[in-house]
Amino acid sequence: MLAAESPALKDALGLAQHLLDRLRAGWNASGLWSDQTIAVQDAAEVQAIEEELLLRLRGIRRAALLRAGELPDDDAQRLNLLCDGLGDGVN
Repeated sequence: MLAAESPALKDALGLAQHLLDRLRAGWNASGLWSDQTIAVQDAAEVQAIEEELLLRLRGIRRAALLRAGELPDDDAQRLNLLCDGLGDGVN
């Protein structure tokens, strides 16, 4: 991907990166990245964590789009490509 050109896109990408880093830290703390089998009795907790993860990804998408505001067409397309993948989980 080409580098961000407008200050608004750079700012939006910086915010998204910061929020994703915080989310990654929480994900790592959850232990769900492990390849160990999850016990049946923990299924509800796993589902709740998954739903929260998707909710937060959607929040990051909204925050980045709001922070960017109006962008030139090329930058808007770049940001939309990034944001299209955030929060589009399997339900």
